[in-house]
Amino acid sequence: MELIYRMENNICVVELEGELTLDKAYEFNNRIKFLTDEKNPKALLINMQDLIHMDSAGFGALATIYKTMKSQAKQLGVCQLNPHMKATFQITKLGELISIYDTEQEALRNLEMLS
Repeated sequence: MELIYRMENNICVVELEGELTLDKAYEFNNRIKFLTDEKNPKALLINMQDLIHMDSAGFGALATIYKTMKSQAKQLGVCQLNPHMKATFQITKLGELISIYDTEQEALRNLEMLS
């Protein structure tokens, strides 16, 4: 798993590449925690365009990040999910907690307004 980030209007945009699986979930959580602690963004957007696969541990990691962001009154969004991941978000009801956007531009616009 590769994680690249940038800041846009105080929103931390994280681009994921590869796989977010059991062996990477702990590292993912730690890296996101470091980013949110250091950069203190008003929102976090995870772009999943180049994420090939995510297992239940990856979804659990996202749930943990959601809980942390919510406790700090901050927004969390994901964008550019492949159809399988989008369906899994809906089935697991994680899509009711985390905002899902088709494009990064749409996500940035909405997160800017919500924050």
